[in-house]
Amino acid sequence: MSGSVPFALLSGPPGVGEYILLFLVILVLFGPKRLPGIVRTFGRIISDLRRASQEFRDEIMKIEETLPGDASSDASIPAEWTEEEAEDADHDNGSDGTEDHAGEDGHRDLAG
Repeated sequence: MSGSVPFALLSGPPGVGEYILLFLVILVLFGPKRLPGIVRTFGRIISDLRRASQEFRDEIMKIEETLPGDASSDASIPAEWTEEEAEDADHDNGSDGTEDHAGEDGHRDLAG
């Protein structure tokens, strides 16, 4: 053995030891009388951040609801197509310069 002890503190996600050390440092720095006020302020900050985050998500959802059409569905692909045909249509949507010809019934001409 080389005689060195591995130093595991602050390596990886914080564990109980790190939290106890953090609490003790804060207790020494600010004292027991100011600690409740500091924790209360920290709690308010966290609460405000969560509220702001939720409001932001709500605004994004409202914007998505007001957009015309649904971006998650492709209305240009008929529902009766198989998944393979739909994928082929997605890949052939002008990406290689060829046109995709559909018949009167909306199905592609697979012969070319």
